[in-house]
Amino acid sequence: IRSATSKDCLNFKLDKKIIIGTNTKYQQAVHTPKTIFNNGLYYCYYTGSDKSEKIYSKAYPAYDFSDKFRIFRAVSKDGESFRFDHEIKSIQKPTLLNYYGHNVIFCNKDYLLFYAAFDGSVNRIYMSKSKDGIIYTDIKSLLEPDKDISELGYYSCGLMPLNDEKFRIYYGIRYFDNTWKIHSAIINLHEYV
Repeated sequence: IRSATSKDCLNFKLDKKIIIGTNTKYQQAVHTPKTIFNNGLYYCYYTGSDKSEKIYSKAYPAYDFSDKFRIFRAVSKDGESFRFDHEIKSIQKPTLLNYYGHNVIFCNKDYLLFYAAFDGSVNRIYMSKSKDGIIYTDIKSLLEPDKDISELGYYSCGLMPLNDEKFRIYYGIRYFDNTWKIHSAIINLHEYV
């Protein structure tokens, strides 16, 4: 993971310094950084994997998925020098194999983590909350693919706050013909937290 800066959000200058690199916890890849600033610190949530093999859906064996993705957190005082902080283990359940495509926000004194997870058959979008940004509880499935309209799975999500209780969530959909599209939905937090 590296950074780039821009004065107009169109033309970026790449910083050659590696912000977060691979290590023993994620030997194959790190990607998808999502950074928030809270309590005077920068927190970067990112995906890492220590395996580069593929796994296949039990429900749809013709479709492959990457394996062993987990969500990690690094912390920085200046937004440039990050140190590994935690693996977000509290969202890991025996029924879920992969965790990725995440977004984290701080809202109403809670960290809210939105992420895609693979249960061996399909990817869904989940949400969980935390007081400290490390231990997440109340895992809820937010969005689930509809096989009747050829949706294979839901992936990477991003959030745009509309007010303190309402967000627009953008998420990727993979279809059975292996095309991908981005959709959105309105999330009312009071229905979930």
